Amino acid sequence: MKKSILLSMPQMKKNYHGEWLLIADPIYDKEDKIKKGRVVLHSQDRDKIDKAMLGIKEKKIAIRYLGTVDKDLSVIL
Repeated sequence: MKKSILLSMPQMKKNYHGEWLLIADPIYDKEDKIKKGRVVLHSQDRDKIDKAMLGIKEKKIAIRYLGTVDKDLSVIL
């Protein structure tokens, strides 16, 4: 995978709204929310993120969706 740079969560939200993110080396705040991280991959297709996760070498990773979820939709974490 290509080299990624450290981004803040506001930068991620601005650049990747409506997409799934594979984030390496996430840095969390006191409330366990991601403050910063390196976006390794972004896609509107969650399956691409899941497949890429299998080949990542970083020990700490996170997956986040940066879009809106319909009220009628159930989400399992």
